[in-house]
Amino acid sequence: MNYTLRGARCVLGSDLVPRQKSFDPEVALRQMTLVFWDKGYMATSMSDLEHATGLNKKSLYNAFGDKPEIFDKVVSGYVKNAVGMTEVLQRKPLGVDNIRAFFSMMKYEPGSRGCLLTKSINQRDLIEPETFEKVECTIQQVENLFYKNLLATFRRKRKAKRLAAFLTSSMQGITTMAALDPDPERLEHVTTSIFSLLESEAD
Repeated sequence: MNYTLRGARCVLGSDLVPRQKSFDPEVALRQMTLVFWDKGYMATSMSDLEHATGLNKKSLYNAFGDKPEIFDKVVSGYVKNAVGMTEVLQRKPLGVDNIRAFFSMMKYEPGSRGCLLTKSINQRDLIEPETFEKVECTIQQVENLFYKNLLATFRRKRKAKRLAAFLTSSMQGITTMAALDPDPERLEHVTTSIFSLLESEAD
């Protein structure tokens, strides 16, 4: 059944067809992720996100919400993609070889953005608590995996816990260095030093 009002077509019942999005939300989210990754949460504006996606503010609000909601979705997607790197820390048998493989997967390339989670830690007072909890939990999960691999190697809980904290801090430091000065040789020296220290801790 169709009705016409002032030249407009009014569609009822089974004729009703939902309006389709004219953009791919996943692509838009990836584009916004790069903006937050480059500029950080505080420096990123809605205008930046509009420019990156080609969408206007109303479309962004309708699809993703306001800036805090968008960033929460960005962090969730980043965490999901980062899971692939942690899989190497779950290989059997557990041990230092897994940790070595993990650090070897870290890329040192020109234009490196560093780690979005590490950047977010520095702006925790500006980020919604629920979003920051995702950041915190992800980093804690990596530290727990370091701990399990170290415990399998050294068999001493206190030592494994201490070294796991050291590795987590080193990981965050390396990602920051990679963004500031992505010299592969320089950063390779850092990872070599890390594993020299682990070898020196062997009983």
